[in-house]
Amino acid sequence: MAPVLAVNMKIYLDIDGVLVGRGRKPAPYVVEFLKKATENHDCHWATTHCKGDTVPVMDYIKGILPVEAIEYCKLIKAIEWSHKKTEIFDYESDFLWFEDAPFEFEKEVLAQHDKSDSLVLVDLINNPNHLRELIKLI
Repeated sequence: MAPVLAVNMKIYLDIDGVLVGRGRKPAPYVVEFLKKATENHDCHWATTHCKGDTVPVMDYIKGILPVEAIEYCKLIKAIEWSHKKTEIFDYESDFLWFEDAPFEFEKEVLAQHDKSDSLVLVDLINNPNHLRELIKLI
């Protein structure tokens, strides 16, 4: 498991399988998770729903996540990227990437940069309350 971050570190967040579970339902503890993440860290989207523009991601989640969660999501920044999520990471910094299904090539890129421990696998299928446990990391 990844180390606990100091305040104001970078966090990269996927949506599907991390903040949104099966059946397009909000993940349990999503509000508490987002509150702590955005209040204590520099958060960025790492999702195909957001490639440099927060409008598509906000349109996507506004019908899924509770209003309080949406307010925290407004604090998460967009980063421009084209093909691979790994393009967005600041490899010179400590960071955590919350992702449910990373590709093998993404894991390889992290390993090449000695950042394998930055990947936090989220498993809402086998552990629906996983975000509650992951709050401790942030």
